[in-house]
Amino acid sequence: MSGLLTCVLLCAGPGEPDMTATAAAMFAEAKEAYEAGNDSAAAQRFYETAVTFPDFSMAPDALYYAGTLFYRLQDYDGSAKALEKYRKLYADGTYLTEVYHWLGLSLFGQARYQDAIAVFADELSMFPEAEYKGDALKYTGMAYELLGEHEKAKESLGKAVEFFRAEGKTETVRYLEEYIASLP
Repeated sequence: MSGLLTCVLLCAGPGEPDMTATAAAMFAEAKEAYEAGNDSAAAQRFYETAVTFPDFSMAPDALYYAGTLFYRLQDYDGSAKALEKYRKLYADGTYLTEVYHWLGLSLFGQARYQDAIAVFADELSMFPEAEYKGDALKYTGMAYELLGEHEKAKESLGKAVEFFRAEGKTETVRYLEEYIASLP
């Protein structure tokens, strides 16, 4: 008998199963899969938990974990789907800054460059002091470059250089300066 079924049978009284217990059991299974190194199963189970029980207290966390795990697995479609759902359902959620960032990266990974640029623009507008500001600027510039918009690419990458220089990230600055110099 699966851990989920055991919990439902033991945690619930007669009649309807206790949905909170079911959601908690599914979340626990996802966490166990993650701790066992099975990121694929964990991502899928976290996602299932969140979409099945969107009012469960851990549903926002489950969607965020699913999105980042799908991203790590290079399943950019799964990642974007989970993170977009988080953005729509939990507009004041704990992970909102990170959700915008990973969603932008997922869209970039899908070669949806215009969508990635829009999400990064929202991230930079809504969270101007965010931890990922430099990366948002860098990926925005790279997306513009891939769309053939060289001047916009240089502008965004130049802002990324300024940001990383202020952060003391000399290797990143050097890389970006070389990248900018190679642009037409």
